Amino acid sequence: MDAIQNYMVAGRGTAVPARVYWTQPKTAIFTFFLKFNYMKKTILVLPANPSQTARLRLGQEVREIEEALRGSKYRDNFLLKSCSGVRPKDIRRALLQYQPHIVHFCGHGVGKQGLLFEDETGKGKLVRGEALAGLFGLFSSQIECVLLNACYSEFQTEAIVQHIDYVIGMNNSIGDNAAITFATGFYEALGFYEPQLGGSSPIEFAFDMGCSSIQLEGFLQHKTPIMKKKREIILEESESIRAYLAAQVFESKAIPFGQVVLDKEEEESIRAFKAARICEDKFIPLTQAVTKIQEEH
Repeated sequence: MDAIQNYMVAGRGTAVPARVYWTQPKTAIFTFFLKFNYMKKTILVLPANPSQTARLRLGQEVREIEEALRGSKYRDNFLLKSCSGVRPKDIRRALLQYQPHIVHFCGHGVGKQGLLFEDETGKGKLVRGEALAGLFGLFSSQIECVLLNACYSEFQTEAIVQHIDYVIGMNNSIGDNAAITFATGFYEALGFYEPQLGGSSPIEFAFDMGCSSIQLEGFLQHKTPIMKKKREIILEESESIRAYLAAQVFESKAIPFGQVVLDKEEEESIRAFKAARICEDKFIPLTQAVTKIQEEH
């Protein structure tokens, strides 16, 4: 509980922003748009403001999200559901009941220690990112995006993005007004999104709009929101695995690294290594692997 009390601040809680972009062909963007904008999307908002923490305007955040969607072009494509005073067990029940496409948490974050939900008495109860990731992973075929509108929630995104395509968090403390502004801009952009507006996907366009909205209002926290994507993680791991396997082939076959060609069996091994996370401590970026091997040989 001491850890909780240490974070009784006015904000919603330092890391380096990790904004990277995934490029797709225009046809893929259009397909994503059709799937996203012409299928009913359920947004589940999970507010939590335990009694011993600073008061946040979470009710206002929910109202702003509702108004942003109601005034949008594709308002009929979204269904907003919200709980109040969320306890850990409420998350599980809400996911089962509403089967949301977007999960939005708003409240307090406590860095690596987790997010603050409520216990049976209304006091704070920490839930770690690994626990949330395990739960969201059970709904990975349904959930497209998780938005953690809380201070220092970047730590939780690291675990959740292993299962969910898009995860948004905060790399620092964020004030109440800036957090609400980001959420409003994000959902407003989702409700109006069309391919010609730009962005690799509706979620990425909405994220950029949310950051821009913070800056437009004059807040200095427009770089606080960060977005992580599951596809990036897969690509980074695949690259590192390929580098490691190529190095092993180089050593066993005693041939120049540039001539290493992975056969079908070795290509299959990439998936096996990735799944088992074998030799994770040896995985390094491909460019570093090439340099290291050339120096040693």
